[in-house]
Amino acid sequence: MKTEENDITGIWYSDEYLMTIENGRVRLNTNIDTLHKPFYTQNIFDEALTLTYENDKVLRISEHIVAPEYAIGKEVMSIFLKLEMLIPVRLIKFTND
Repeated sequence: MKTEENDITGIWYSDEYLMTIENGRVRLNTNIDTLHKPFYTQNIFDEALTLTYENDKVLRISEHIVAPEYAIGKEVMSIFLKLEMLIPVRLIKFTND
C-alpha cells in the first residue's frame, strides 16, 4: 500500500528533531547545538512535500528526507536526512491522546 499525504500529516518528534508535515510543507527543526533542549529552536529546512517514489521501496518526502516504505507507520516513522551525509532518524507521531 502506497503512503499518501494523510498518512504522514502531523507532528513527528525525537529527542533531537521535530518534523511538521502540513499544508503541503515539511518543516524540520532541531535542538542539537542549542541551549534550549526541550525546544526545537534551530530550523534546518522548510520545503515542499513531494511524496514521490524513488523506486517501489523508497519514498521521497521532500528534497532532503527519504523513508523506506516499510518504515512508515501510524505511530512511528524512520527517515533518512540527506544532508552532508545520510542521517537516520526515528520519529514518533505526536498525539493528544
